Amino acid sequence: GGSILDANPGSVLNANQQKQERSYKRLGTKRTRTSVQKYDYFVKDLLVCGHCGSRYGGNYRPDRVSYYQCLSKEGDWKLKGTGREHNCTGKRRLRIDTTDDLVWNTVVDVVNNSSLFRESIKDEMVTTPLVLDPKIRKNIESQIKKLSREVDDVESSIINQSTTMILNKTDKNRVQKIIDNLEEHKLKLESKIEGLQGQLDQSESNREWIDWVGNFGKRIDQLRDPEFPIEERKSFVEGLVDRIVVQNVDTQTHELNIEFKLPYVGDRLVWKNQSSKSDGYRIVGGRKTKTLRSNLLKKLTT
Repeated sequence: GGSILDANPGSVLNANQQKQERSYKRLGTKRTRTSVQKYDYFVKDLLVCGHCGSRYGGNYRPDRVSYYQCLSKEGDWKLKGTGREHNCTGKRRLRIDTTDDLVWNTVVDVVNNSSLFRESIKDEMVTTPLVLDPKIRKNIESQIKKLSREVDDVESSIINQSTTMILNKTDKNRVQKIIDNLEEHKLKLESKIEGLQGQLDQSESNREWIDWVGNFGKRIDQLRDPEFPIEERKSFVEGLVDRIVVQNVDTQTHELNIEFKLPYVGDRLVWKNQSSKSDGYRIVGGRKTKTLRSNLLKKLTT
């Protein structure tokens, strides 16, 4: 099956937007590693320097250890002597592979243990339109084929009329009106096809989403697979995380503050009445920030 991970999650999500955009929903099964041409940095666009507020850049080298680094370093080199330097006090870089692994594993752990995240998935299930009945789907596919044949016929007619006009076998103005009418009819047919195809695509998207939700526990294991595609990891994380603030604690330790869009961290489900669960429950104690401390100049050991 194809990818079912949305490649364009919203940059700012509240609870309602999250339902609409389903930024974390489309997790696929494609397992091809993208390592050719331009390197696809995993968390670079989320990293913010906690010392000067600058973004981070990446310096990937396939034949050596590669790093993320505060972009003010490059800026200060160019601005040296101008009096406009950032003077960032963050002196240490982040090893790319170590940072990527730490962030990914942390995000997966947080959502796996979050009652709020699971609740939002249940809400999605309620609001997701039903998948098309097979008979309805087959009928739509038949309509698309019929309309496509009609488009082909109209295109042939346009070609014939154009040929007639070129050969001057009849009045050019009259032929041009016929061609214009045919073009207009063709556009209407193509619009109908696009609308019907959209219904099929949406139904397939809903089916894949429902499948993903229904197997969420199993999907967590899939997320932990080291071969899970980098582009799908990025979309998943960017749909859940607002930014990651980086600070140096000492000469060996980095601190990462992963700021989630919603309070997924450490939340828990509490029954209103433990002896009568039909009374419902509430979710309490969640935070938006997960703080990590690690030496991100070293490779993580498993």
